[in-house]
Amino acid sequence: MIIKRVSILCFLLVALSETPSFCQFNIKVGYSGAYTNDIEINNIISTFNNNYGQKLEDDMDPFTSMHGLTIGLRYKIKSFGMELSWQSLSGKSDFIGDIVNGNVNVPNVSDKWFLSDTDYSLGLENYFGRFGYGASFGLGTLRMKTDIVGSTRKKRTVMSETSPLGRIYVLFEYPGEKVSASIRPYVQFPIGQGYNTFAFENDLITTYDPSITLIDGTYQKSMIFGLTFALYNGPSE
Repeated sequence: MIIKRVSILCFLLVALSETPSFCQFNIKVGYSGAYTNDIEINNIISTFNNNYGQKLEDDMDPFTSMHGLTIGLRYKIKSFGMELSWQSLSGKSDFIGDIVNGNVNVPNVSDKWFLSDTDYSLGLENYFGRFGYGASFGLGTLRMKTDIVGSTRKKRTVMSETSPLGRIYVLFEYPGEKVSASIRPYVQFPIGQGYNTFAFENDLITTYDPSITLIDGTYQKSMIFGLTFALYNGPSE
């Protein structure tokens, strides 16, 4: 998956460097990574490991990081910019061991889990020479999928939740004749209740222990911290 994404990114960057700049529009292509340790999903994983750790050969790892592509279109005039972006980050985890399902011991269980965070956003930016800051608002979708026994490619969607989100960031931009580079540390946070994570918790835990009754109402509200490296076609004025 990583090799595929890097290949796509390289192809887009080559095409981007040959794309002429019209007026003050710029195409953005970049790669983003995020630190995601303090999130509700990891609290669920921690509870699972504490309850069943003695039966696991390899605990389920928390989702501490995600990474992926970001693309967008920017309109810039003097010290002001407006940018429409799409970003898709993903990470994965798994566990191996013997789990007790009711009174039945299920040996050699191996579950793989795939977390993705995809969002569309509109941002406003202000620049001071090569530095600047910005804020964006948009709509994000948090998905959790797991592998299907007997299938090497297909995955089963366990959770798919949508929430408004916000992002604030600072930026450093290095202009070039054909391509300008930008580095952007950011903080991203859901707005309102956030993402309902109950479906993931219910699937992960009750699959192996049906005697447990869970209460709906766990939401993913925590901030994530990230860094985006992006290239824009044309000079940055």
